[in-house]
Amino acid sequence: MRHAHAHLEKIELAQTDEELLLTVQDDGGGFDVEAAYKRARIGSSMGLISMRERVLLLGRHLEIESTIGKGTTIHASFPIIWYDQDNGRH
Repeated sequence: MRHAHAHLEKIELAQTDEELLLTVQDDGGGFDVEAAYKRARIGSSMGLISMRERVLLLGRHLEIESTIGKGTTIHASFPIIWYDQDNGRH
């Protein structure tokens, strides 16, 4: 909300047996994703890199789609780790 100046935001969360699938979509101003990553690599802003690193550390994917003037959609997946009180993680 801080950067997008969006009027409408949509958040979807779905679950499979192995992962949570998160989609966040807005109708804000959008941005050039590649240019934002280039700026981040030289230290301008760490937001996108931080988001990507957090998801990658979990062994999953982050995809950002954005069009200037048309908004942004972010897709991320996160592993589901099941714990059994008696046997631990499985």
